Amino acid sequence: MTPEETARPGRDVVGRRLSRAVKDGRGRLLLPAGTVLSEAHVRQLERVGVERLWLVAGAGEATERLERLERMFRGRLDDPLMAALYHAARRMLGEKGEE
Repeated sequence: MTPEETARPGRDVVGRRLSRAVKDGRGRLLLPAGTVLSEAHVRQLERVGVERLWLVAGAGEATERLERLERMFRGRLDDPLMAALYHAARRMLGEKGEE
């Protein structure tokens, strides 16, 4: 089993990977396990009142790269070019993390 830790939704969890799925109070899936949290995810979770997240423990190299990417593009995703670059980089990092 993957080591886990818990945290509240907030900026410090951006770039971290969920170890368990997140569901709302009615049991509807909000985010599946394995999702790497973005700022948009965190805002959504805060908006619907999620209080606890189960995260993969430890940052690890792949998570650190994703965290750097999130910081680089923070506040810039309204620009279509920046959003395209961000999503391309996320895909590339996701493929590297699966090797």
